[in-house]
Amino acid sequence: MEGVAAPVVRPRLSIYDVDGTLYGVNTLYDFLERFHAGRSRYRHAFFRLSRTWFGKAFWAVATKLTPGEWFRALAFRSLRGATVEEVEAACRAYVADVLPAHEFAEVMGRLRRHRERGDSVVLVSGSLQSLVEAVGQAVGAGASVAVMAEVVNGRYTGRINRDVRGRKLAVLRESHPDLGSFSVVTDNRDDLALVSAASEAAVVTRAKHRAWWEGHGLDHVELIEV
Repeated sequence: MEGVAAPVVRPRLSIYDVDGTLYGVNTLYDFLERFHAGRSRYRHAFFRLSRTWFGKAFWAVATKLTPGEWFRALAFRSLRGATVEEVEAACRAYVADVLPAHEFAEVMGRLRRHRERGDSVVLVSGSLQSLVEAVGQAVGAGASVAVMAEVVNGRYTGRINRDVRGRKLAVLRESHPDLGSFSVVTDNRDDLALVSAASEAAVVTRAKHRAWWEGHGLDHVELIEV
């Protein structure tokens, strides 16, 4: 009808996790090991040791025996005193210099196809916001939702203002109140609620976790084995 404006069609959201989904590495811990090199001998050694077989085993046991996630809390606390500017610069360098070698090509190709069909790509991750934003810039994401570390007077305090891990669907609904149909790509079993709510989903998984996902009877989920 003449004079009637066409309805505005918003792009559908395509939600992507980062660690274990776009890249085969824990970006937070890997970044912090690199960040502290040359800044703090003790912090660098701490993260380097923690990424060995012995360190991973120790922290796995410690997490099971104590409430909360000690290692993850210590990771964010290690940023205390660092300036926002130096962390953001280090994040950009890490994403450019290190992460390309850890890309999952199939998943990156899927992300590009989502962008090409007009979807708005949103990264939702339990990693550091500044780091995920740098990833978002590199892959062409429209938005990034991650862990907000507290900053006072331009420096990190070591505390967290907003966590995302285990509550991605709730945080996504807070950041996108008009959330409608969306697709999701993730590797995290903690994201089951997010995967269940999606109209289309792909799960990046290793063979040993395949049966866990298949056991939930999610007919709309495609499994990508890596």
